[in-house]
Parts: sequence; C-alpha cells; structure tokens
Amino acid sequence: MTPPSSAPPDPSRPSPCGAEAAPDGDSEPEGGLKDGPVGGRKRTVLNVRVLPRAAGAGVVAGAGAFLAGRLWPRPEGDEFTGMAVTFLAFFPLGLLLGRVLRLPRWQLVGVLAPFVAIPLLAGVADALWVVRGVGFTSALLPVAAAAAFVLAAWLCAPGGRVARACVGVAFLLGSAFTPSVADAAGGSPLEEAIRTSGVPLVAPVVPGYELVGMDERYLPDAIALYYTRPGAPPAPALHAYVVSAATAVPREACAAPSPNWSRSAAEPCLEAEPGVWTTRLENGYASAFARHGDALVQVGGFDVPRALLLPALRAVRPVTAAELVMLHRT
Repeated sequence: MTPPSSAPPDPSRPSPCGAEAAPDGDSEPEGGLKDGPVGGRKRTVLNVRVLPRAAGAGVVAGAGAFLAGRLWPRPEGDEFTGMAVTFLAFFPLGLLLGRVLRLPRWQLVGVLAPFVAIPLLAGVADALWVVRGVGFTSALLPVAAAAAFVLAAWLCAPGGRVARACVGVAFLLGSAFTPSVADAAGGSPLEEAIRTSGVPLVAPVVPGYELVGMDERYLPDAIALYYTRPGAPPAPALHAYVVSAATAVPREACAAPSPNWSRSAAEPCLEAEPGVWTTRLENGYASAFARHGDALVQVGGFDVPRALLLPALRAVRPVTAAELVMLHRT
C-alpha cells in the first residue's frame, strides 16, 4: 500500500470543499473597501457598511458647523458672518470625522460633502414650503449634512467612476435648474406660501435704492425685503418688512419692533411725519413705521439717518408672488 504523499498541496487545485476558505464575513477590510469579483476579475468596491458611518459623520459635522456659526462673535444683525463660519466649519469637521471613522478616501469626502450639502439644504428647505409656515430650521443642517456625506462617500468610492461622475453631474445640474423650472411653471411652493400668507403684496418705493432680495424666513407673518443703492458713493443697505395692518398701528409697532434688533431703544418713538413713527435702537439700528392701506410697512437699517427713512415710506408699489420668488433666487 502506497503511503500518502507528504508534499504540500497544489494551490492551483480546488480544495476538498470545492472552494477556497473565505475570510470571516463579519470582518471589515481596512478603510471600508473590499475586493469583489466583477466580470471574472477583482475590483475594489465600497463596503455598504461604511454608509452609516458616513451618515453619522454628517450629522455631527452639520450640528457642529451650525453651533460654530451661532456662537461665533459678530455684530448684531450680521447674518453673513454666521453663514460663512458655518460653511467653513464643515471642512475641518468633515475631514476630522472622516479620518476618525475611517471613511475610505476621507480627504475627498470631507472636501466634497459641504458642496453637496448646499443644494441638498436648499432643496429640502424649499420643499418644506409645501406645509404652510414651515421654512428653514436648524434641524435641516444635520439632516442635509448626513445625506451629503453618504452621497459624497459613494461618489468618491473606487470603481464605476464614469457612472458616479454622471450621477454627480446630473445632481448638480438638477439642483441648479429645478427651482427655475418650478418657478417658470408657477408651481413653486414658496410662491404658494407667499400667496396664502395673508400679507399684502406691496413694496416700498425707496428713492435711489433698488429692491434686490427677499428673505423667506419671516413668512407667513411678514415679507422681508432688502434694498441697496447701486453705484457710488456706498450707502447703507435698507430692510423693509411688510405685515398686515391688522397686526398693529404704527405707534404700537414702533414701541415693540419686530424683528427686534436690540434689547432697548436709544431714542423714544416719535411721530416724525403725520402717521410715520421712528425710533433708533441702542445698536444703531433705525426704523420707521407707516400704514399704507391694509399694509403696515417698516423700513430700517444700521446707522441710517432719519432723513433717508422718511422718503422710503411715502409710497409703495404692488408686487407679485412670482416677482418675490425671483428676488429670493438672486
């Protein structure tokens, strides 16, 4: 009887079980990447178990960026600084969390995710206008950031680069053109929210100033408008807030301004012209109030002389919801 051979097994021959010993299915490769057979050859693909980690990184980064923007010291009424700090804080937080949570290609994910979050955030906020009175809230930022990190992790994963690039381009183009198409079709949720708010659709006619923007965050209680003076010399920007005249008379609105840009008034309310009441807050914000038909109009700005506010309240013009939506897009 011939003794069994002690030579090592031939690796080219199959094992007695008919397959090679597989690694433990619960183990996870380094960086969340794994090798998968594609067309008879191996290709490195993204492990789907990475996506929950990417979502967690987005939630933490979004919440942290929001807190950074809120807590960053800035002058009262300066919203630009807070938004800039929020956006910039996304990058270090995203990179740090991507590294700690071992996201594959975490450098690319951390840089790409903030840019993906912007159209996501705008789209979600706009869609929420379907429910009257629901606009942008701080809770949207972590949600949009979580979705952005998941999408960025998938876009940056190895394999299928052409398909992922096409999806990325389609996402960016859709984010850019969908609001314009909706506005052109007259189906914008924001336009419907303006129509149903009950606020009179008028805007002050400010001599030498141009109406350049609308802030939807004050809906459905008020329509907030922004004016700038084109050309030189530079002049302070003006804010206008239009509410229903049933809310208050000009004198009452002057005594309790809304929005309240400061804790107390440096100058008491006085009637500068018949029916026009003015005040100046301790932080330099000046306001004037007047009634036009069924609308109560407030015009104000930082370090604005009273002589500039009074002409701004002498006339108003009608505006349409579609016009205000276009101002919101610019």
